Amino acid sequence: MTEAPQASAARWRVLVVNNTRSARARHGDQRAVILDGLSAGGCELRFITADSAPGVTAALKDAMSEPHDAVVSIGGDGTLYLCLQAVAGTSTPLAIVPMGTGNDVASYFGLTKGEPQATVDAILAALANPTKRAQVDVGRVTTGDGNTNWFLTILACGFDTVVNERANLMKFPKGNSRYLASVLRELPGLEPYEYEVTLDEGGSAPRPGLLMAVGMITRYGGGFHMCPHASVTDGMLSWTHVAPIGRAKVLALLGKVMKGTHLGHNAVTSGHARRVHITVPNLRAYADGRSEEHTSELQSRQYLVC
Repeated sequence: MTEAPQASAARWRVLVVNNTRSARARHGDQRAVILDGLSAGGCELRFITADSAPGVTAALKDAMSEPHDAVVSIGGDGTLYLCLQAVAGTSTPLAIVPMGTGNDVASYFGLTKGEPQATVDAILAALANPTKRAQVDVGRVTTGDGNTNWFLTILACGFDTVVNERANLMKFPKGNSRYLASVLRELPGLEPYEYEVTLDEGGSAPRPGLLMAVGMITRYGGGFHMCPHASVTDGMLSWTHVAPIGRAKVLALLGKVMKGTHLGHNAVTSGHARRVHITVPNLRAYADGRSEEHTSELQSRQYLVC
């Protein structure tokens, strides 16, 4: 459902998804400055209120049945993912206000948290002047059961998946260090996965490895530059595959991933495609911090990314 505060002389109708639990509920004062500034600047704010991700998705879908001038995502990449499902493929612009832990999408676009008034000014300027808006590519993933979702970071499918799952459950350490700590905890159980991968219209080929990542932007996990060759304006997906290597070499490679200099490693292959089809036994994929999940009885999982 939505709540609609009254605003006088409103110029724009704006949907706001304000995830107050992002970054452990910090930055409340900044959120207040942003919301008050948008209201004072001529926005009629309608808040999406729900207690779960499916609830937010349903409320956004219902609210988008009426015209709105923008959707504002206040939170992390997971919040942005929910908003993306509502606006992708439409003419409604999406404003990103980073308030999460990783904020990979915002960082890719050069947006930083901690500057609430500058954020307000930028959103109001983009509402008033369409030339201030950027049009970007988004990815679409279809799972083997036919479920389709949009994503804007990197589709994780492999060792990075289990790292992400553990990081989501950790309360300490805080911030981006959770992802590095998760890598170290999952490393002892590292085993390669048996992928079958098809790129565009080529034939399916076995690609055993530690991960197969498909990116729209260069980074995920709070600063792991797994797809440094990615761009949101070239109309292509950028993929990175890591072949099986030992645990010590994984740690060495991790340092290169943090800098985005790993593509020259002999265990790494990469490229571009418009469509990537991945089949891998019993492994969830993650995109924008959310799992693209099959029913539990399936023995293998299939992902079509385009």
